[in-house]
Amino acid sequence: MLSGKKYLPPDLSSENKTQEDPSIFERTGSADTAEAVDPKFSTLTLRESEVLRMLVDGLTNKQIANDLGLQEITIKIHVRNIYRKIEVHNRAQAVKYTLQSGWLKD
Repeated sequence: MLSGKKYLPPDLSSENKTQEDPSIFERTGSADTAEAVDPKFSTLTLRESEVLRMLVDGLTNKQIANDLGLQEITIKIHVRNIYRKIEVHNRAQAVKYTLQSGWLKD
């Protein structure tokens, strides 16, 4: 990580996952047809994905920070990066876009 490379914990490495991670697909119509969810969401880091889920749940930055054991400023940075990556301008747009995309499973 210090040299600028990304770190992926061993339990999340590709060796422990199937070739196609079914969580990135949404089912449409027939059982054998899968359509990929908006690729913008694949640019999110694991932490950003976690923060986005909490945004959708209606938590404030302070609540998210407390739940994750982080500083509120760190959450603000994650939120700003989420907005940039999914191309929205505010929290309401982020939540609406996420819900409409099918990225979150019920």
